[in-house]
Amino acid sequence: MTKTPGLKVIYLVIYPLDVRDAKRFGLTELQDAGLQVEVWDLSHFVHPAASGLGIESPNWVNITVCSSVEHFSNLCSTLTAEHTVILFGLLRREQLWQARKLLRLISATPARLGSISSGQTPPPILPGRCAPLVSGRIGRVFRLLSHPRKWKKTPLHLASVMLLQLIAVQRRMHLRSSIRPLDHIWASTMVSGIGSIFANESTKVTYIHTLDYDQVLAIRKSGRQPLSRVVFIDSMGPLHPDYLLLFGESVISAQTYSEIICRGLDEIERRLGTQVVVAAHPRSAPGVMEAWYGGRTLFFGKTAELVAYATAIFVAECSTAIGLATVFQRPLVILSSAKFDSFIQDGNRAFSRELSTPIIDLDAPDLPPFNLNVNEEAYAQYVEKYIKRPGTPEEPFWSVVASEIVSGAQPPDVQMLD
Repeated sequence: MTKTPGLKVIYLVIYPLDVRDAKRFGLTELQDAGLQVEVWDLSHFVHPAASGLGIESPNWVNITVCSSVEHFSNLCSTLTAEHTVILFGLLRREQLWQARKLLRLISATPARLGSISSGQTPPPILPGRCAPLVSGRIGRVFRLLSHPRKWKKTPLHLASVMLLQLIAVQRRMHLRSSIRPLDHIWASTMVSGIGSIFANESTKVTYIHTLDYDQVLAIRKSGRQPLSRVVFIDSMGPLHPDYLLLFGESVISAQTYSEIICRGLDEIERRLGTQVVVAAHPRSAPGVMEAWYGGRTLFFGKTAELVAYATAIFVAECSTAIGLATVFQRPLVILSSAKFDSFIQDGNRAFSRELSTPIIDLDAPDLPPFNLNVNEEAYAQYVEKYIKRPGTPEEPFWSVVASEIVSGAQPPDVQMLD
């Protein structure tokens, strides 16, 4: 390891760091490159309910939990030009106003600012032919004009829409005067989830691949070939901790979700003549999810390996793990139910369209027939669109990031933001 005195990387996270994220976010790779690494936890400002989830952070990571704006200001005062701050969160358009004080403080430092844009999935497809028109402020106007009985109120509603738009523009102008753009973005195939205020012509973008693709590289390097199985990719359903943080609760209970999924898996096993094993979600823990899958075998921390050698893959919720199936060209079938949360159904429709793979209705009295064909062209297009651009480095994601931070030089594959 080459020592790099003074060079330090600070991660700003809006969700308590657990062991899984410490691995995904490449802390070890940065340390192996000779960089000092710290984590500043800002969940108190963004997701205060996260403190009640009992998340255990790895004890080998230097983590500081920021308890107030004054505390964060004191931390920012320690930053120098030799420091790189990587922001995980705070950069979405809807978060800007809430996080403006924190963003102003970090912008006033001499540190280099960076962020990660990885793990994109297809945009959700709303039901109905007019779905693309009925979201956002434009959607409100469309709905008003579509109902003659509301025409008398249309001028008032239009004025409201215009006022909200004006306020949004004024806020963006106000923020631009005190928040500087990012110096660097490390991305998979596109830059998304980052407000336009943070990227301009001076922002450098390095395209690498998704974080999950690192597991593809590791599997190919290992040369191991475990048993082929029929795999169901678990997403934890309503037990996922994000439900508590983002929605408060799910429209479907864990018991109902379990009954729907297990009924479908029972029929799949009957038709295929083999047992379905479950690739447990990374946020689940042994002893929690087994009961919800009717005693089926669960594998923890083995999702990529199971997908790589699966004879068939079934999934009931949109997941970045689906990208692994496209890389390894494995048959994929999507399971869905009208009882699932609407955003889950919308995501399932999007994956079905992108991959030309069927959606099986779990509410049907008899499970509809399904095939295990692979549309190789659709899969290849998905990989290029969401997983990895052609010609990008076949190296671990964080190795590329560490190398660029240490060298401070613009690598050949760095491009300016479109």
